[in-house]
Amino acid sequence: MGDELFYNCKFGVLQYVLIIPVCAVIAFITIAAGAYEGPEWYVCCMCLCLFLCLYLSLCLCLRLRV
Repeated sequence: MGDELFYNCKFGVLQYVLIIPVCAVIAFITIAAGAYEGPEWYVCCMCLCLFLCLYLSLCLCLRLRV
């Protein structure tokens, strides 16, 4: 169980650590392009898309691997 737990924890941490910078770069690009609306929550806003991407990544890390 020790090796499997270590692998699962490593996979979850690496997945989450890789998703955070990617979403940050996307946020910076959309802010520069004028497409990022800030904390306004409606269906097609970039803030909502980034939030869902981060939340789903976190859920997958916790649910599928650990």
